[in-house]
Amino acid sequence: LISMSSKKNTGSTAASPASAGNFPAPSLLNAHYMPLACIFLLAFLLYGNTISHKYALDDSIVITDNQYTKEGIRGLGKIFSTDAFEGFFGKKKNLVEGGRYRPLSIATFALEWEFAPNNPGFSHFMNILLYAFVGILLFVLLRMWFPESDRSKWWLGIPFWVTLLFMAHPIHTEVVANIKGRDEIMALLFLLGAMVACFKYIDGRQWIWLVVSTLSIFLALLSKETPLPFVVILPLSIMFFRKAKLMDIVIASLPIWISTAGYLAIRFSVLGFQQVATEQGTEILNDPFLGATVAQRTATVVETWGMYLVKLFVPVKLSHDYYHNQIPITTFSNPVVLASLAVNALLLSLGLYLMTKRNAIGFGILFYFLSFSITSNLIISIGTTMGERFVFVPSIGFLIAAVLGIQALGKKLKWPDQRVFYAIAIAIGLPFAIRTVVRNPVWKDNFTLFTNDAKVSPNSAKVRTAAGGVLIEESAKPETTLNEKNKMLKEAIENLNAAVKIYPEHGTAWMLLGNAYHQLGDLAGSLKAYQRAIQNRPLLLDAYKNVAITARKLKQFPLAAAYAKAELDKRKVLEMPEDAKYWFDRGQIYEEWGVQPDSALWAYGIAIQLDPKMAQAYGQMGRVYGMQLNNFDKAIEMGEKAVQIDPKLDWVYENIGIAHAMKQEFDPAISAFQRGLVVAPKSGKLYLNLALTYQNKGDQANANAAFAKAFELDPSLKR
Repeated sequence: LISMSSKKNTGSTAASPASAGNFPAPSLLNAHYMPLACIFLLAFLLYGNTISHKYALDDSIVITDNQYTKEGIRGLGKIFSTDAFEGFFGKKKNLVEGGRYRPLSIATFALEWEFAPNNPGFSHFMNILLYAFVGILLFVLLRMWFPESDRSKWWLGIPFWVTLLFMAHPIHTEVVANIKGRDEIMALLFLLGAMVACFKYIDGRQWIWLVVSTLSIFLALLSKETPLPFVVILPLSIMFFRKAKLMDIVIASLPIWISTAGYLAIRFSVLGFQQVATEQGTEILNDPFLGATVAQRTATVVETWGMYLVKLFVPVKLSHDYYHNQIPITTFSNPVVLASLAVNALLLSLGLYLMTKRNAIGFGILFYFLSFSITSNLIISIGTTMGERFVFVPSIGFLIAAVLGIQALGKKLKWPDQRVFYAIAIAIGLPFAIRTVVRNPVWKDNFTLFTNDAKVSPNSAKVRTAAGGVLIEESAKPETTLNEKNKMLKEAIENLNAAVKIYPEHGTAWMLLGNAYHQLGDLAGSLKAYQRAIQNRPLLLDAYKNVAITARKLKQFPLAAAYAKAELDKRKVLEMPEDAKYWFDRGQIYEEWGVQPDSALWAYGIAIQLDPKMAQAYGQMGRVYGMQLNNFDKAIEMGEKAVQIDPKLDWVYENIGIAHAMKQEFDPAISAFQRGLVVAPKSGKLYLNLALTYQNKGDQANANAAFAKAFELDPSLKR
């Protein structure tokens, strides 16, 4: 595959760069298949427990709820010609600054959906496989940078230990265990391939490697924007690790410059030049710095830089969510901010100083800061305060500096044996691996992820809301017992109350809180929550609907009617088409109100105009005609139309039978009840009405038999 070098370099140390031409190579396959096999196997040992997982988090945006992805091969054209969010929302949404153009990773999801639809296990397997190849290419690149490792056994070399710690680092679980994280994996995979090809060109002057590099970096950019800082990092790495002429560096760097220019041209042609997030600045959950001054934003960003370093050193407390207000807006008077600024400034200064000494620790530090620049929130807003996925690539530089730093410390302290260094590396790597394996099950599904991370990020309104939502969904499953349901609903209310306390204007949280109260039977609490949802999100149509439904159950019919009308007004504002279900619900309000039967008939009539096959609307009209207007002929007519459309509506047969009975038409009434019993043979009410009709007809024998059957099915009917 790729040749590495093996000749001794007497002037080089593990913390020093290599020079071109010093290390002609044995074949990678016959000399180093064991480390490659170990790296490949390690990926599956670490993440094999995710193959049984379901879709979670943003998988819905790029896979399960993305109409372009679910079109399979037919959707590829749209995937490559639209913003990454368009397939999910059905229209262009400027949610984040700069837009999102990442078609290649989404295209792989479309192909998987084409040949293995709705198969998260296969997608998880592909993530692990690609991650394994990332590890292999990282090892290959590091051996090109530190070829003096060939002087020792591969398991004692810097390339292997940096790769090992990278593969095992728990902060990468968000990328690998979440299917959507494939954009990060693919971007790094092709990026590493491009860098390997560039160094192959530098070492051998074969032009084919420039072609390979150009193609690889272009594919990396189509996966995600992560490689953009490498327009600087790549030539810097050539300057540092090879004694190459300026022209050779320029030629070797041309692929990334040309590919980046081509990618940006395509990106701007698809997304346009106006990349302002027009929908970001109105919602704090899309813009975490909404309302903050420049100084406050900068201070908060600087604080997160320190948090990233802490998680890279000690990746214990991990979460997928750091939204408002898990990391509050702060100022430069905060000692934590000042400490973060000092540490990062010191590290950057150290990196620059060591670079002048041609010490590879300095390169690792600069690699970290340069690759982190695009996701640091300093240059552009990334739409969130921080995220563990944003140090996926920068962690390579961090680990290079850390491993070389430990080795240099050992030399400084004159450790008697370098094996002390490897003992330290094992002491770090083993807990990393264990933490990764333990963290992975949290990504099993949304329920597990949200309920777990709500405890890790208790001050995040977003994850608290998400936890409340999945608890409500889980409580509604048929297999859930009553005790389990009530426990889940109470836990949901606890999370949602926390969410609205953190972010009182969170309309979705108020809406879900109303749902939870409603399912627990607290209709008054439910009504207040729905009204708060509307107060904060005036165009949240479902909230109007739910207020109307809840008010109807509370017999507050004027309030129900008012909110039903308000929902219609909002529909007009949103230019939404007329909806039969809306008019049906409105008809039920007027019907149960009892004082406006004509309004009920009017609403049901509009529902039928919009949906002529809406059997329930005909049935409800029949009930209004019969019970409120005593128009039994019309009640029978509407009822028969209903069962003609849907013969399974047993309650309509009951209404038809009662209407006939009220007209003293006993035989048609008996026939209607018997037709209903064919559909619902265990309906005690139908047997009771049948019995009463037989009795009124004078057929006491059949009446007694029907009474007995009714009381057998429903003893409460004896009252």
